[in-house]
Amino acid sequence: MRNTCRGKCLKCGRPFVADRYNKHHQKYCTHPKCVAERTRERKSRYYSRRRQENPAFCEKERKRCKEAMARTRAHKRQAGASSVPTLPEPAVNHVVAGLIAQLNNCTEPQLLREQVSNYAEQGRLLSAQFPFF
Repeated sequence: MRNTCRGKCLKCGRPFVADRYNKHHQKYCTHPKCVAERTRERKSRYYSRRRQENPAFCEKERKRCKEAMARTRAHKRQAGASSVPTLPEPAVNHVVAGLIAQLNNCTEPQLLREQVSNYAEQGRLLSAQFPFF
C-alpha cells in the first residue's frame, strides 16, 4: 500500500491528499476556489512588496492603472452614447404634457397618460417604418 500524506487545507479545511513531490510543504488543497484565492494573495504580496521597494515600478503601475481606467471610462461613455437616447429633461416633459393636454382639451392625468402612451406608440411605429429619422 502506498504511503499517502493527508492534510487539511488551511483555506477551506477540507482534507486532501498531498502531491507526492510537494508533500513536505503542501498546505493547501487543489480546489479551484482555494487555488484562485492563494494566487490572488500571492500576487497581492508580490505587488505590494515591489511597490514599496521600487519607486519606478510604483510609478509604472500608477500610469498603467490610470490608462486602464481612462479606457474603461471611454468605453462606458461610448456605450452610453450609442444606447437608447435619454429622455428629455423634466421641464421639457412638462411642456410636452401641457401641450398635449391643451390640444386634446384634457385635464385628467390618467387620460393624459393614455394619450401620451398612444402618441409614443405611434412614434415607435413611424420610426420603424422610416429608419432614417
